[in-house]
Amino acid sequence: MVSKGQHKRCASGFLLKHVKNPVLFARELLLRDNPAVERGRQHNCLSGEYAEKLAEKWGLELVDEKYFFTEKRWQQHLQDLQRGQGGEEKTFEELYVGVDVSEKELESGGKEEEEEEQLIWLDEYLPQGTVGCVVLDSNGLIAAATSTGGLTNKVPGRIGDTPTPGAGFWAEEWEVEKPQSTANNISIIASCLPFSSTPAKPTKSHRAVGLSGTGNGDYFLRLAACHNITSRCRFGGKSLKQAAREVCGRGGEMERAGEGRNNFDGAVIGIDEEGEVVMEMNCGGCFRGTVDLEGRVLVAAYADEPLEEWAKIML
Repeated sequence: MVSKGQHKRCASGFLLKHVKNPVLFARELLLRDNPAVERGRQHNCLSGEYAEKLAEKWGLELVDEKYFFTEKRWQQHLQDLQRGQGGEEKTFEELYVGVDVSEKELESGGKEEEEEEQLIWLDEYLPQGTVGCVVLDSNGLIAAATSTGGLTNKVPGRIGDTPTPGAGFWAEEWEVEKPQSTANNISIIASCLPFSSTPAKPTKSHRAVGLSGTGNGDYFLRLAACHNITSRCRFGGKSLKQAAREVCGRGGEMERAGEGRNNFDGAVIGIDEEGEVVMEMNCGGCFRGTVDLEGRVLVAAYADEPLEEWAKIML
């Protein structure tokens, strides 16, 4: 999604099984904005078989479903099933229906680079698998994109927040009238003089925000989280940082909505028209990073961890 004044532009893809890079599909859908030329462009969201036919037509890379299989995520899947079904473990064939994966590929985990030591931390942490990005260009335009494989052990057909505009991503810009205190004083003086004065034209300032979220998508959907944050900025006059904290920060609306359920983890990244980067979360951490005006890559993982330069960490 991109911020573009009153002409908001948004595109997303749902239930894609073969598109290697779903964000590239959304990008193509966004750029091909002539409904007369590209049938389906009049819609913001497309899903399933027709969306994948468009992806093929547009030259995007398609892959077999087994491309997306990794041993690490499979172990997370089994672990979560054990938690929810009293420790009962089922086979790949019983659970991963619809994907033709050979025994050899199962033994190797689909991707040989997935090493066993990468699985040690599964008892403590199950990542959400969402990737998001927000960008501000030199013209003040903001773009936001989010992609995910979905919630671990979701039921078939479940739609999450990631491809849903306003929930897992949002970008918007608007104008705000500035107070005319000086002009008002001049008007008071002029009213005492024997000639009419020309009223001062109101001045306007430009504001814009872009957001991408990750966490329990059902809470992002219930709260329309990214649009919720934007509305607090636009109609409440709040900074992006304050608005993001009120929704996704500790003690925020998302945490209150999940009180007693212990599954309300969420995090958002965002940027405003001034280039201020915001990263808020109500959980223990979120893998995140940004590139500053000097081109330095800054990264962090834990919630209370300051951003550090990647080059120095790797020394």
